[in-house]
Amino acid sequence: MTTPAFIGGGDPGAKDGAELRLASFKGALRFWWRATMAGEVGNNVDELHRREAELFGASAGGPGGGGQSAVRMFLEVSDKPKPVEVGDVLKDGRTTVGSGARYLGYGVMTAFGKDSGKLTRACLPAPFEFTVQMRLKPTIRSRRAELERAIKVMGLFGGLGSKSRKGYGSLTLMSLKRKGDGEVWTAPTTTDEFLEAITTLKLSPLRGAQPEWTAFSDQARVMLVPARKGDSAMALLNRLGEDLVMYRSWGNEGRVLEKEKAERNFREDHDLIYEVKGVAIKHPKRVAFGLPHNYFIKDRKKPGRRKTVFVGALKYERRASPLFFHIHEVENQTPIGVVLLMPARFLPERELIVIGKGRDAKSAPLSANVLEPVDAFLTRLKEGPKPKQGRPYREPYAGVKEVRFV
Repeated sequence: MTTPAFIGGGDPGAKDGAELRLASFKGALRFWWRATMAGEVGNNVDELHRREAELFGASAGGPGGGGQSAVRMFLEVSDKPKPVEVGDVLKDGRTTVGSGARYLGYGVMTAFGKDSGKLTRACLPAPFEFTVQMRLKPTIRSRRAELERAIKVMGLFGGLGSKSRKGYGSLTLMSLKRKGDGEVWTAPTTTDEFLEAITTLKLSPLRGAQPEWTAFSDQARVMLVPARKGDSAMALLNRLGEDLVMYRSWGNEGRVLEKEKAERNFREDHDLIYEVKGVAIKHPKRVAFGLPHNYFIKDRKKPGRRKTVFVGALKYERRASPLFFHIHEVENQTPIGVVLLMPARFLPERELIVIGKGRDAKSAPLSANVLEPVDAFLTRLKEGPKPKQGRPYREPYAGVKEVRFV
């Protein structure tokens, strides 16, 4: 575990209610197994469920039919970390984690203000190591390679717990050992080794279509971002978070991150929320980063006050971001930021984006190029912000490498 993990224990609401549980690991492994399967099952959801139930089990009456898991797992933690409790300040070494890391942790900690970094949910501090043993039933051993691939993918891109898509709870697969064969995998330590590790996965991404679920396809992209010399895993996560804020945020009185001048890349979004009337003909571009995507704006009818404007889907409460942050780190080596975009069907066909609630709600159809802003963010990581008059200077990343699954 390379970054703090917000994993709920038996009592997740408790002040120290963070605990590494096998259930969390199993759930994440199933997610990343599904992410590798779109090309192999031809984007067929029913076939996906059938094969998932066969491997991992399913509840009676659930998709794929009922049955026990064909994979038995055992979790071992040699040195259990003491949770950082609710109300404590999350730190990187002796200092409070930076504003970018706090932004990515919004919802489990106070992001800004006098209580910056104070946890609203307990977490497990990083780094620490753990081991999972797996045993396959004889009837399923022919699918061992399929399971091993999912484990490797999770160890390169995944994490555990709340905010795992934002880089918290990042996992690095240090070693994979197979009975009778010994060690068959060790963690890459450089961006070049990471690129080679992706190649050895032998993924079969879906081609020529968008996945029906979050999965690898020929539209997926990865950016590998090396940390600066001497930077910790959390320092790198903080820098990535700052870049996301600078790119996305309109700012408060022209400022973001409490002091930086806002770039204001999405002026149309800002103006749309203030001016939308009747039936909206378009939606904010930044819905691409996930729903709901609410706005906290000045109330022009009540000077000095602010109001929240809801932006979400008509029939669905949430749509997770297609963007994944991950921090890969091996002891005594420079951390690598891994930023993965996995496009998939954003919302069901004919679903609408709604702006506002109740009688004031307006709706707009989903744009065909909805993920364009997320795609542009990945390009920005590689090329740096585009020159623009009045735009604050941001030092570009050095040595960024891109992977496409074509």
